[in-house]
Amino acid sequence: MARIVSLPMESQRIILNETNKNEQQEKIINMLNCKMLGMCMGLLAAVPLAFADLPDETSRQLWNQYAERLRQDPQRIKEMEESAIPYGDSVMKYGLFQIGDEPEDGYPLFIALHGGGGTAPEINDSQWEQMKMYYRDSVTCGIYVAPRGVTNTWNLHCVADSYPLYDRMIENLILFRHVNPNRVYVMGYSAGGDGVYQIASRMSDRFAGANMSAGHPNRISVLNMANLLFIIQLGQGDFAYDRARWAADYAMLLDAMANLHPGYYPHKLFLHVGRGHGFLDRLPQPVPQEVVVDYRGWRYDQELFPHAHVDTNAVRCLEKAVRNPVPEKVIWNLRNIAPSRIAHGKALEATFSQFYWLDLDGLSPEATDTPVIEASYDRKANAIILPKAPERLKILLNNKMLNLDNPITVKIGNDFAQEITVKPNAETIQATIESRGDPSFVFQTEIRIRRQNNTWSLETP
Repeated sequence: MARIVSLPMESQRIILNETNKNEQQEKIINMLNCKMLGMCMGLLAAVPLAFADLPDETSRQLWNQYAERLRQDPQRIKEMEESAIPYGDSVMKYGLFQIGDEPEDGYPLFIALHGGGGTAPEINDSQWEQMKMYYRDSVTCGIYVAPRGVTNTWNLHCVADSYPLYDRMIENLILFRHVNPNRVYVMGYSAGGDGVYQIASRMSDRFAGANMSAGHPNRISVLNMANLLFIIQLGQGDFAYDRARWAADYAMLLDAMANLHPGYYPHKLFLHVGRGHGFLDRLPQPVPQEVVVDYRGWRYDQELFPHAHVDTNAVRCLEKAVRNPVPEKVIWNLRNIAPSRIAHGKALEATFSQFYWLDLDGLSPEATDTPVIEASYDRKANAIILPKAPERLKILLNNKMLNLDNPITVKIGNDFAQEITVKPNAETIQATIESRGDPSFVFQTEIRIRRQNNTWSLETP
Protein backbone atom coordinates (compact mmCIF):
# COMPACT_ATOMS: atom_id res chain seq x y z
CA MET A 1 0.00 0.00 0.00
CA ALA A 2 1.31 3.48 -0.83
CA ARG A 3 2.41 5.71 2.00
CA ILE A 4 1.45 9.32 2.71
CA VAL A 5 4.29 11.12 4.44
CA SER A 6 3.37 12.96 7.63
CA LEU A 7 4.12 16.68 7.50
CA PRO A 8 6.12 18.24 10.36
CA MET A 9 4.43 20.87 12.54
CA GLU A 10 6.43 23.69 10.94
CA SER A 11 5.17 22.64 7.48
CA GLN A 12 1.63 22.59 8.82
CA ARG A 13 2.03 26.12 10.14
CA ILE A 14 3.35 27.33 6.78
CA ILE A 15 0.37 25.91 4.93
CA LEU A 16 -2.15 27.18 7.48
CA ASN A 17 -0.63 30.68 7.46
CA GLU A 18 -0.85 30.76 3.65
CA THR A 19 -4.53 29.84 3.73
CA ASN A 20 -5.74 32.01 6.63
CA LYS A 21 -6.07 29.05 9.00
CA ASN A 22 -9.68 28.40 8.11
CA GLU A 23 -11.47 25.19 8.99
CA GLN A 24 -11.31 23.77 5.47
CA GLN A 25 -7.50 24.01 5.43
CA GLU A 26 -7.24 22.25 8.79
CA LYS A 27 -9.14 19.35 7.21
CA ILE A 28 -6.62 19.32 4.35
CA ILE A 29 -3.72 19.14 6.81
CA ASN A 30 -5.43 16.29 8.62
CA MET A 31 -5.86 14.52 5.30
CA LEU A 32 -2.19 14.88 4.36
CA ASN A 33 -1.04 13.68 7.75
CA CYS A 34 -2.86 10.35 7.53
CA LYS A 35 -0.26 7.62 7.55
CA MET A 36 -2.37 5.09 5.67
CA LEU A 37 -3.64 5.84 2.20
CA GLY A 38 -7.05 4.32 2.90
CA MET A 39 -7.64 6.78 5.74
CA CYS A 40 -6.65 9.64 3.45
CA MET A 41 -9.02 8.50 0.76
CA GLY A 42 -11.80 8.35 3.31
CA LEU A 43 -11.16 11.93 4.34
CA LEU A 44 -11.01 13.03 0.72
CA ALA A 45 -14.40 11.49 0.10
CA ALA A 46 -15.86 13.11 3.21
CA VAL A 47 -14.53 16.64 2.66
CA PRO A 48 -15.67 18.54 -0.47
CA LEU A 49 -12.22 19.95 -1.28
CA ALA A 50 -11.56 22.43 -4.06
CA PHE A 51 -8.25 22.56 -5.93
CA ALA A 52 -7.95 26.20 -4.96
CA ASP A 53 -7.81 24.96 -1.37
CA LEU A 54 -4.80 22.75 -2.16
CA PRO A 55 -1.96 25.25 -2.70
CA ASP A 56 1.25 24.43 -4.57
CA GLU A 57 3.02 24.67 -1.22
CA THR A 58 1.28 21.47 -0.17
CA SER A 59 2.82 19.46 -3.00
CA ARG A 60 6.14 21.16 -2.34
CA GLN A 61 6.11 20.17 1.31
CA LEU A 62 5.21 16.58 0.47
CA TRP A 63 8.05 16.47 -2.04
CA ASN A 64 10.45 17.83 0.58
CA GLN A 65 9.41 15.09 2.98
CA TYR A 66 9.98 12.44 0.32
CA ALA A 67 13.34 13.94 -0.66
CA GLU A 68 14.57 14.09 2.93
CA ARG A 69 13.71 10.43 3.42
CA LEU A 70 15.67 9.45 0.30
CA ARG A 71 18.65 11.55 1.34
CA GLN A 72 18.98 9.23 4.33
CA ASP A 73 19.03 6.11 2.12
CA PRO A 74 22.42 4.37 2.65
CA GLN A 75 22.48 3.04 -0.92
CA ARG A 76 21.98 6.48 -2.46
CA ILE A 77 24.59 7.97 -0.13
CA LYS A 78 27.05 5.29 -1.23
CA GLU A 79 26.32 5.98 -4.90
CA MET A 80 27.09 9.66 -4.41
CA GLU A 81 30.25 9.02 -2.40
CA GLU A 82 31.62 6.48 -4.90
CA SER A 83 30.37 8.24 -8.07
CA ALA A 84 29.10 4.87 -9.25
CA ILE A 85 25.57 3.48 -9.63
CA PRO A 86 24.89 -0.28 -9.89
CA TYR A 87 21.99 -1.79 -11.80
CA GLY A 88 21.78 -5.52 -12.41
CA ASP A 89 25.15 -6.58 -13.77
CA SER A 90 26.05 -3.04 -14.88
CA VAL A 91 27.71 -0.15 -13.08
CA MET A 92 27.71 3.43 -14.34
CA LYS A 93 30.75 5.32 -13.07
CA TYR A 94 30.93 9.06 -13.58
CA GLY A 95 33.04 12.14 -12.99
CA LEU A 96 31.21 15.05 -11.37
CA PHE A 97 32.18 18.72 -11.17
CA GLN A 98 30.20 21.45 -9.39
CA ILE A 99 30.86 24.87 -10.92
CA GLY A 100 29.81 28.30 -9.65
CA ASP A 101 27.38 29.42 -6.96
CA GLU A 102 24.05 27.66 -6.74
CA PRO A 103 21.25 29.60 -8.48
CA GLU A 104 18.06 30.25 -6.54
CA ASP A 105 16.17 27.67 -8.61
CA GLY A 106 18.94 25.06 -8.51
CA TYR A 107 21.88 24.12 -10.70
CA PRO A 108 21.54 23.21 -14.38
CA LEU A 109 22.88 19.72 -15.11
CA PHE A 110 25.06 18.94 -18.13
CA ILE A 111 25.52 15.22 -18.90
CA ALA A 112 28.41 14.71 -21.34
CA LEU A 113 28.91 11.37 -23.16
CA HIS A 114 32.35 10.33 -24.38
CA GLY A 115 33.44 8.86 -27.70
CA GLY A 116 35.03 5.49 -28.44
CA GLY A 117 32.79 2.44 -28.42
CA GLY A 118 33.45 -0.88 -30.11
CA THR A 119 37.04 -0.89 -28.92
CA ALA A 120 39.29 -1.91 -26.03
CA PRO A 121 38.30 -0.89 -22.48
CA GLU A 122 41.44 1.19 -22.02
CA ILE A 123 40.65 3.26 -25.11
CA ASN A 124 37.11 3.89 -23.91
CA ASP A 125 38.54 4.81 -20.50
CA SER A 126 40.84 7.37 -22.13
CA GLN A 127 37.88 8.82 -24.06
CA TRP A 128 35.97 9.06 -20.78
CA GLU A 129 38.85 10.93 -19.15
CA GLN A 130 38.87 13.36 -22.06
CA MET A 131 35.12 13.98 -21.77
CA LYS A 132 35.55 14.93 -18.12
CA MET A 133 37.18 18.09 -19.48
CA TYR A 134 35.81 18.36 -23.01
CA TYR A 135 32.81 20.69 -22.48
CA ARG A 136 33.52 21.52 -18.84
CA ASP A 137 35.26 24.88 -19.32
CA SER A 138 32.17 26.16 -21.15
CA VAL A 139 30.02 25.67 -18.04
CA THR A 140 30.07 28.86 -15.95
CA CYS A 141 27.47 27.64 -13.47
CA GLY A 142 26.17 24.09 -13.18
CA ILE A 143 26.81 20.45 -12.42
CA TYR A 144 28.93 18.80 -15.13
CA VAL A 145 28.77 15.00 -15.21
CA ALA A 146 30.69 12.67 -17.52
CA PRO A 147 29.41 9.07 -17.26
CA ARG A 148 31.52 6.10 -18.38
CA GLY A 149 29.62 3.96 -20.88
CA VAL A 150 28.47 0.79 -19.15
CA THR A 151 29.89 -1.50 -21.89
CA ASN A 152 32.65 -1.29 -24.51
CA THR A 153 30.35 -1.92 -27.47
CA TRP A 154 29.51 0.67 -30.15
CA ASN A 155 26.30 1.52 -28.25
CA LEU A 156 27.99 1.77 -24.86
CA HIS A 157 25.81 4.76 -23.86
CA CYS A 158 22.44 3.35 -24.89
CA VAL A 159 22.27 -0.34 -24.03
CA ALA A 160 19.18 -1.40 -22.08
CA ASP A 161 20.78 -0.92 -18.65
CA SER A 162 21.84 2.63 -19.49
CA TYR A 163 18.35 4.14 -19.27
CA PRO A 164 17.51 3.27 -15.65
CA LEU A 165 21.01 4.41 -14.70
CA TYR A 166 20.47 7.86 -16.28
CA ASP A 167 17.16 8.14 -14.43
CA ARG A 168 18.81 7.19 -11.15
CA MET A 169 21.71 9.58 -11.68
CA ILE A 170 19.41 12.51 -12.42
CA GLU A 171 17.21 11.67 -9.45
CA ASN A 172 20.24 11.48 -7.14
CA LEU A 173 21.56 14.82 -8.37
CA ILE A 174 18.19 16.47 -7.81
CA LEU A 175 18.29 15.16 -4.24
CA PHE A 176 21.93 15.70 -3.29
CA ARG A 177 23.23 18.47 -5.58
CA HIS A 178 20.09 20.60 -5.90
CA VAL A 179 19.78 20.19 -9.66
CA ASN A 180 16.90 22.03 -11.31
CA PRO A 181 14.92 19.18 -12.97
CA ASN A 182 13.73 21.55 -15.69
CA ARG A 183 17.30 22.38 -16.74
CA VAL A 184 18.85 18.99 -17.48
CA TYR A 185 20.83 18.68 -20.71
CA VAL A 186 22.57 15.79 -22.48
CA MET A 187 25.39 16.15 -25.01
CA GLY A 188 27.91 13.83 -26.59
CA TYR A 189 30.56 13.46 -29.28
CA SER A 190 31.04 10.59 -31.77
CA ALA A 191 29.87 7.43 -29.93
CA GLY A 192 28.52 9.88 -27.35
CA GLY A 193 26.54 11.50 -30.17
CA ASP A 194 25.18 8.06 -31.10
CA GLY A 195 23.98 7.82 -27.51
CA VAL A 196 22.42 11.30 -27.53
CA TYR A 197 20.23 10.42 -30.53
CA GLN A 198 18.86 7.39 -28.67
CA ILE A 199 18.57 8.87 -25.18
CA ALA A 200 17.00 12.14 -26.28
CA SER A 201 14.38 10.26 -28.27
CA ARG A 202 13.49 7.63 -25.66
CA MET A 203 13.77 9.88 -22.59
CA SER A 204 12.64 13.22 -24.04
CA ASP A 205 10.58 14.10 -20.97
CA ARG A 206 13.71 14.13 -18.76
CA PHE A 207 15.57 16.84 -20.66
CA ALA A 208 15.27 20.48 -21.63
CA GLY A 209 17.70 20.06 -24.51
CA ALA A 210 20.19 17.78 -26.23
CA ASN A 211 23.27 18.41 -28.38
CA MET A 212 24.35 15.60 -30.71
CA SER A 213 27.83 16.00 -32.17
CA ALA A 214 29.43 13.72 -34.77
CA GLY A 215 27.13 10.75 -34.18
CA HIS A 216 24.76 8.56 -36.19
CA PRO A 217 20.98 8.27 -35.59
CA ASN A 218 20.62 4.59 -36.46
CA ARG A 219 17.09 5.33 -37.68
CA ILE A 220 15.74 6.37 -34.28
CA SER A 221 12.29 8.02 -34.30
CA VAL A 222 11.99 11.75 -33.61
CA LEU A 223 8.28 11.72 -32.66
CA ASN A 224 8.91 12.00 -28.92
CA MET A 225 11.01 15.17 -29.33
CA ALA A 226 8.12 17.64 -29.70
CA ASN A 227 9.05 19.48 -26.50
CA LEU A 228 12.83 19.07 -26.56
CA LEU A 229 15.42 21.42 -28.05
CA PHE A 230 17.52 19.15 -30.29
CA ILE A 231 20.78 20.39 -31.79
CA ILE A 232 22.67 18.37 -34.43
CA GLN A 233 26.32 19.15 -35.21
CA LEU A 234 28.36 17.43 -37.93
CA GLY A 235 31.37 18.14 -40.06
CA GLN A 236 30.26 18.75 -43.65
CA GLY A 237 32.87 16.22 -44.78
CA ASP A 238 32.09 13.50 -42.21
CA PHE A 239 30.98 10.80 -44.65
CA ALA A 240 31.90 7.74 -42.56
CA TYR A 241 28.65 5.80 -42.10
CA ASP A 242 27.02 8.68 -44.07
CA ARG A 243 26.90 10.67 -40.84
CA ALA A 244 26.67 14.10 -42.51
CA ARG A 245 23.91 13.04 -44.90
CA TRP A 246 21.97 11.45 -42.06
CA ALA A 247 22.34 14.69 -40.08
CA ALA A 248 20.80 16.68 -42.94
CA ASP A 249 18.04 14.10 -43.35
CA TYR A 250 17.17 14.31 -39.65
CA ALA A 251 17.18 18.10 -39.71
CA MET A 252 14.74 17.99 -42.63
CA LEU A 253 12.61 15.43 -40.81
CA LEU A 254 12.43 17.75 -37.81
CA ASP A 255 11.61 20.64 -40.17
CA ALA A 256 8.64 18.63 -41.42
CA MET A 257 7.46 17.80 -37.90
CA ALA A 258 7.75 21.45 -36.86
CA ASN A 259 5.64 22.45 -39.88
CA LEU A 260 2.99 19.88 -38.93
CA HIS A 261 3.03 21.01 -35.29
CA PRO A 262 3.82 24.75 -35.16
CA GLY A 263 5.60 25.73 -31.97
CA TYR A 264 6.94 22.21 -31.38
CA TYR A 265 10.06 20.25 -32.39
CA PRO A 266 12.61 23.06 -31.81
CA HIS A 267 15.89 22.12 -33.49
CA LYS A 268 19.05 23.34 -35.23
CA LEU A 269 21.62 21.80 -37.54
CA PHE A 270 25.19 23.12 -37.55
CA LEU A 271 26.92 21.56 -40.56
CA HIS A 272 30.52 22.73 -40.17
CA VAL A 273 32.10 23.83 -43.45
CA GLY A 274 35.34 22.10 -44.41
CA ARG A 275 35.32 19.83 -41.36
CA GLY A 276 35.25 16.07 -41.07
CA HIS A 277 34.76 14.10 -37.86
CA GLY A 278 36.36 16.87 -35.82
CA PHE A 279 35.02 20.40 -35.39
CA LEU A 280 34.72 23.05 -32.68
CA ASP A 281 31.59 22.81 -30.54
CA ARG A 282 33.20 23.56 -27.17
CA LEU A 283 35.29 26.76 -27.28
CA PRO A 284 34.77 28.58 -23.95
CA GLN A 285 35.04 31.98 -25.67
CA PRO A 286 32.55 32.75 -28.44
CA VAL A 287 34.41 32.14 -31.71
CA PRO A 288 31.89 31.94 -34.58
CA GLN A 289 32.20 28.81 -36.72
CA GLU A 290 31.40 28.56 -40.41
CA VAL A 291 28.30 26.43 -41.07
CA VAL A 292 26.13 25.57 -44.07
CA VAL A 293 22.87 27.54 -44.13
CA ASP A 294 20.95 25.65 -46.83
CA TYR A 295 21.45 22.10 -45.64
CA ARG A 296 18.56 20.92 -47.82
CA GLY A 297 20.30 22.15 -50.95
CA TRP A 298 23.62 20.77 -49.72
CA ARG A 299 22.07 17.37 -49.06
CA TYR A 300 20.96 16.87 -52.64
CA ASP A 301 24.01 18.02 -54.61
CA GLN A 302 26.79 18.25 -52.00
CA GLU A 303 27.70 21.81 -52.92
CA LEU A 304 28.69 24.31 -50.27
CA PHE A 305 25.60 26.46 -50.34
CA PRO A 306 25.49 29.86 -48.57
CA HIS A 307 27.11 29.72 -45.17
CA ALA A 308 27.13 31.80 -42.02
CA HIS A 309 29.33 32.25 -38.94
CA VAL A 310 27.60 31.29 -35.67
CA ASP A 311 28.50 30.35 -32.10
CA THR A 312 28.22 26.56 -32.03
CA ASN A 313 29.27 26.03 -28.41
CA ALA A 314 27.09 23.14 -27.23
CA VAL A 315 26.71 24.37 -23.64
CA ARG A 316 25.72 27.91 -24.62
CA CYS A 317 23.30 26.61 -27.27
CA LEU A 318 21.53 24.47 -24.67
CA GLU A 319 21.62 26.33 -21.39
CA LYS A 320 18.82 28.80 -22.13
CA ALA A 321 16.34 26.01 -22.83
CA VAL A 322 13.95 25.22 -19.96
CA ARG A 323 11.78 22.11 -19.91
CA ASN A 324 8.03 22.55 -19.59
CA PRO A 325 6.96 19.46 -17.60
CA VAL A 326 3.31 19.94 -18.61
CA PRO A 327 3.43 20.98 -22.29
CA GLU A 328 0.09 21.69 -23.94
CA LYS A 329 0.75 18.98 -26.53
CA VAL A 330 2.45 15.62 -26.05
CA ILE A 331 3.29 13.16 -28.84
CA TRP A 332 4.32 9.73 -27.55
CA ASN A 333 5.62 6.95 -29.79
CA LEU A 334 4.93 3.80 -27.78
CA ARG A 335 7.21 1.78 -30.03
CA ASN A 336 10.14 3.96 -29.00
CA ILE A 337 10.25 3.68 -25.21
CA ALA A 338 13.48 2.93 -23.36
CA PRO A 339 13.80 -0.83 -22.72
CA SER A 340 13.66 -0.18 -18.98
CA ARG A 341 13.38 2.84 -16.73
CA ILE A 342 13.50 3.20 -12.98
CA ALA A 343 11.08 4.54 -10.37
CA HIS A 344 12.43 5.53 -6.92
CA GLY A 345 15.06 2.83 -7.04
CA LYS A 346 12.84 -0.04 -8.16
CA ALA A 347 13.15 -1.29 -11.73
CA LEU A 348 9.90 -1.52 -13.59
CA GLU A 349 9.04 -4.83 -15.23
CA ALA A 350 9.40 -3.90 -18.88
CA THR A 351 8.93 -0.31 -19.93
CA PHE A 352 8.38 3.04 -18.33
CA SER A 353 4.67 3.80 -18.43
CA GLN A 354 4.72 7.59 -18.01
CA PHE A 355 5.58 10.38 -20.42
CA TYR A 356 5.02 13.97 -19.28
CA TRP A 357 1.35 13.90 -18.12
CA LEU A 358 0.37 10.62 -19.80
CA ASP A 359 0.40 7.21 -18.14
CA LEU A 360 -0.30 3.88 -19.84
CA ASP A 361 -1.95 2.63 -16.65
CA GLY A 362 -0.56 -0.89 -16.95
CA LEU A 363 -1.12 -1.24 -20.69
CA SER A 364 1.69 -2.94 -22.61
CA PRO A 365 3.02 -0.54 -25.27
CA GLU A 366 3.71 -3.46 -27.57
CA ALA A 367 0.17 -4.80 -27.33
CA THR A 368 -1.86 -1.66 -27.96
CA ASP A 369 -3.45 -0.93 -31.32
CA THR A 370 -2.52 2.76 -30.96
CA PRO A 371 1.27 2.96 -31.36
CA VAL A 372 1.38 6.79 -31.24
CA ILE A 373 -0.58 8.95 -28.80
CA GLU A 374 -1.10 12.63 -29.53
CA ALA A 375 -2.72 14.43 -26.61
CA SER A 376 -3.28 18.09 -25.88
CA TYR A 377 -5.16 20.27 -23.46
CA ASP A 378 -7.06 23.49 -24.13
CA ARG A 379 -7.19 25.92 -21.22
CA LYS A 380 -9.99 28.03 -22.68
CA ALA A 381 -12.24 25.04 -23.32
CA ASN A 382 -11.00 23.29 -20.15
CA ALA A 383 -10.60 20.18 -22.26
CA ILE A 384 -8.34 17.20 -22.97
CA ILE A 385 -8.19 16.35 -26.69
CA LEU A 386 -7.02 13.08 -28.24
CA PRO A 387 -7.44 12.31 -31.96
CA LYS A 388 -6.99 8.63 -31.01
CA ALA A 389 -6.43 6.79 -27.76
CA PRO A 390 -5.36 3.30 -26.70
CA GLU A 391 -7.70 1.02 -24.83
CA ARG A 392 -6.32 2.20 -21.47
CA LEU A 393 -4.82 5.60 -20.67
CA LYS A 394 -4.44 7.75 -17.60
CA ILE A 395 -4.38 11.55 -17.87
CA LEU A 396 -2.43 13.07 -14.98
CA LEU A 397 -3.56 16.57 -14.01
CA ASN A 398 -2.41 19.49 -11.92
CA ASN A 399 -3.67 23.04 -11.63
CA LYS A 400 -0.97 24.39 -13.98
CA MET A 401 -2.82 22.68 -16.83
CA LEU A 402 -6.57 23.25 -16.47
CA ASN A 403 -9.10 24.69 -14.04
CA LEU A 404 -9.63 21.53 -12.04
CA ASP A 405 -12.48 23.01 -9.99
CA ASN A 406 -14.66 23.11 -13.12
CA PRO A 407 -15.87 20.14 -15.19
CA ILE A 408 -13.29 18.90 -17.71
CA THR A 409 -14.30 17.81 -21.20
CA VAL A 410 -12.51 14.81 -22.68
CA LYS A 411 -12.69 14.57 -26.47
CA ILE A 412 -11.56 11.46 -28.36
CA GLY A 413 -11.70 11.61 -32.13
CA ASN A 414 -14.86 13.04 -33.66
CA ASP A 415 -17.37 10.82 -31.90
CA PHE A 416 -16.73 11.06 -28.16
CA ALA A 417 -16.94 14.07 -25.85
CA GLN A 418 -17.87 13.85 -22.19
CA GLU A 419 -17.55 16.07 -19.14
CA ILE A 420 -16.12 14.75 -15.90
CA THR A 421 -15.58 16.36 -12.50
CA VAL A 422 -12.35 15.59 -10.64
CA LYS A 423 -11.27 15.88 -7.01
CA PRO A 424 -7.87 16.10 -5.31
CA ASN A 425 -6.61 12.58 -4.82
CA ALA A 426 -4.05 11.62 -2.17
CA GLU A 427 -3.03 8.46 -3.99
CA THR A 428 -2.24 10.35 -7.19
CA ILE A 429 -0.23 12.99 -5.36
CA GLN A 430 1.87 10.43 -3.52
CA ALA A 431 2.25 8.05 -6.48
CA THR A 432 3.48 10.78 -8.81
CA ILE A 433 5.93 12.08 -6.22
CA GLU A 434 7.47 8.64 -5.94
CA SER A 435 7.19 7.40 -9.52
CA ARG A 436 9.48 9.95 -11.17
CA GLY A 437 11.71 11.36 -8.42
CA ASP A 438 11.03 14.77 -9.99
CA PRO A 439 9.22 17.58 -8.15
CA SER A 440 7.96 19.01 -11.45
CA PHE A 441 6.02 15.80 -12.18
CA VAL A 442 3.71 15.95 -9.16
CA PHE A 443 0.04 15.67 -10.14
CA GLN A 444 -3.04 16.19 -7.98
CA THR A 445 -5.59 14.01 -9.70
CA GLU A 446 -6.20 11.87 -12.79
CA ILE A 447 -8.74 10.78 -15.39
CA ARG A 448 -8.74 7.16 -16.55
CA ILE A 449 -9.85 6.48 -20.11
CA ARG A 450 -11.18 3.02 -20.98
CA ARG A 451 -12.26 1.47 -24.26
CA GLN A 452 -14.20 -1.76 -24.35
CA ASN A 453 -16.15 -3.11 -27.32
CA ASN A 454 -15.50 0.19 -29.11
CA THR A 455 -17.21 2.10 -26.31
CA TRP A 456 -15.38 4.79 -24.34
CA SER A 457 -15.78 5.46 -20.62
CA LEU A 458 -14.15 7.82 -18.12
CA GLU A 459 -13.26 7.23 -14.49
CA THR A 460 -11.71 9.36 -11.77
CA PRO A 461 -10.74 8.44 -8.20
